[in-house]
Amino acid sequence: MKHTKGEWINLGYRVDVDIADGLSGICEMSNWMDKKEMEANAKLIAAAPEMLEALIHLRDFCPSLKKHQKDTITRVIKKATN
Repeated sequence: MKHTKGEWINLGYRVDVDIADGLSGICEMSNWMDKKEMEANAKLIAAAPEMLEALIHLRDFCPSLKKHQKDTITRVIKKATN
């Protein structure tokens, strides 16, 4: 995967990654959003690496998936990685 490795941390208005010598910024929410929207976006972005990993695992190791489910998961993985 090409995304920044490490734990992505939600700081409410920004998302940082925990690296060896401290935190480093991944993204910062725009100040035109209201506080609730900024917090919701930060939660979603901070969870993205784990969600991607879960989707890949689900696609590759869940034989009970129907074709349309697997196709949807594959499309979302491609959207996140291409």
